[in-house]
This record gives sequence, structure tokens and C-alpha cells, in this order.
Amino acid sequence: MQKLIALLSLLLVIGGCATTPTYMTIENPLQRADYCKTRNVGNYYGDCWVNRSKSDPSFFKVIDMLEMRSDFNNAVTINQNLLEGLKIGKYSTKEANASFDEVINLFNNQKTFMFNLRAERDAERTAAFRRAMRNLSSQMKENRDAFDEGVEKRKPISTGQNRPLRSQTVLSDNRRSCIYGTGSNQKMFVTAVGERCPSSM
Repeated sequence: MQKLIALLSLLLVIGGCATTPTYMTIENPLQRADYCKTRNVGNYYGDCWVNRSKSDPSFFKVIDMLEMRSDFNNAVTINQNLLEGLKIGKYSTKEANASFDEVINLFNNQKTFMFNLRAERDAERTAAFRRAMRNLSSQMKENRDAFDEGVEKRKPISTGQNRPLRSQTVLSDNRRSCIYGTGSNQKMFVTAVGERCPSSM
């Protein structure tokens, strides 16, 4: 029984992990960069990319699921540094865009890596869930077979002879010891807990 409870607990844990919702963003990082570049021709596009990412309703759900919040925060910080550098003439627009291109490529590569890693983890969890289900099914079958075997052992053996009940004794565990017939034809039968002796067997 304890093994059965342990298996059920494991299934709850694994099952909960296996059903974690997967979110998708409207665009991937490169698509978002292309969108911003076409709308900022001749200008720096990094600020557009950051703001458009923030406006995507699923964006933060995805990066939190992929454990990439710090990567996005780094992109935001670099964007701010590039904006300040543009204002004081430290960078040209071309240089700023080239630097932010590197940020986007790194961010996109990290996102792809984390997606693949999560897919592997989900596959492992699914396999573990299926193994646990098979183990649970096997354990339940063993318990059912053991119960059925116990019931069969408690059933009186029929020999074709009708032996009347001669005496019965209540045992300490609330089962009854039943005596049938006399002499060589005498048989004893122990009932299940709380059951009465049949009048004959």
C-alpha cells in the first residue's frame, strides 16, 4: 500500500511538470528585429525592438518559462547604453545597429538553446510519467491479484457433500472459525473479518 501511495505521489509530481503550459510569442527575436529595421530605416532600431518585445502579451511568459529574464534585462541595458552613446556622438547609427544585431543574435541563440533544453526535459518527464503509470498499473494488478487470492482462500471448498454447521468461534480479529460435519468428514473454515459462518458447506 505504501508503494502504491508513493507511486501516486510521483505521478502527481511528474504529471504536474508534464502539463506546464507552453506559450508562444507573436514574433521570434529575429522577426521582431526585421520589423523594427524596416520601420527605422537609417535610424537605430534597438529601442523599437525592446518596446515591441514588452508589448507582446506572451513575451514575458515565454522568457520566464525559458529562464531568460536576465538575458532580456541585459538587452535592455545595452539598448540604453547605445541610446546614450548615440546622443553624445560616441556611436554612429550604423555602429549602434551593428552592436544591437549582436545582442539579438545572442538572444535568439540562447532562446533556441533553452527551447531545445526544455523539450529534452519535457521528453524525459513524459517518459518518467509513462514509466510511473506502468509501475502503478503493475502494482494495482499485484494488489488486486493478492486480494483475489485471499478471497479464494477464504471460500469453503466444495466436495459435493452438504456438511451442516456444528460450531463457530469468534476469533480475536473478529473473524469466525466455523466447524462443519463430523469425524473424517469434518471441515473447518475461517471467515473474513465481520462475516458469519454459512449454515452449511
